[in-house]
Parts: sequence; structure tokens; C-alpha cells
Amino acid sequence: SPLSLYDNSSGTSGTVTLSESSADFTYLEIFYGDIGSTYGNKSIKLYSPNGKTANLEITTYTNGYYYAVPEQVLVSEKTISVTQAYRVRIKSSDSSILITENATQIKIYKVMGYK
Repeated sequence: SPLSLYDNSSGTSGTVTLSESSADFTYLEIFYGDIGSTYGNKSIKLYSPNGKTANLEITTYTNGYYYAVPEQVLVSEKTISVTQAYRVRIKSSDSSILITENATQIKIYKVMGYK
């Protein structure tokens, strides 16, 4: 049965501290969403998670703009930390593109561990 390693209804956009080492689990499921929870929550499963990176991504279209928010996180023992974070905005009317680096916009809400 799964074990909750992190649970925060407000979410965390920085480093998340797990209650147990990721090395003790077959896989982790990371639940995440937009910083304002506007675009719904998503999850990703990461097998043999310790020392691995995961790519979290949110995409949406709103008010004439397409947004892609990719972030890469590193799972290391009891922490999950952001290693890369971008925000890409494409204006549909003229296809102009704005890319912002170090734009942490994803929050991690819950991490479940599976043995």
C-alpha cells in the first residue's frame, strides 16, 4: 500500500522534504499543479526514484496565449529540488514567443511512495 511522504494542500514551489528516503521505494508518484492551481493537478510516476530527474509540465491556453511551463526536478534521498524551470508564452495572433528562465511556477502538493 502507498505511503504518503509529503502532503501540503498549499503546495511547495521550491525544495520538498520527504519523510523517508526515496531510495527505499520502487517508485514515487509526484502530484503537482500550477502555482495558482488554475490548470488542475497532474501527477507523474518515477521508478527507482533516488538520484533521478523528472520532468513536470503544465500547458494551457488562455486569453489568446498558449503557456508551457516545464520544470525539471531532482529526487535525492529525502529531497525533491528544482534544477531547471522555464515559462514559455506564445501569443496566438502573431506567434510571438516569450521565454522566461528560472520561472518556478509549478507546486508539488503530494508525494506517495510505493514499495
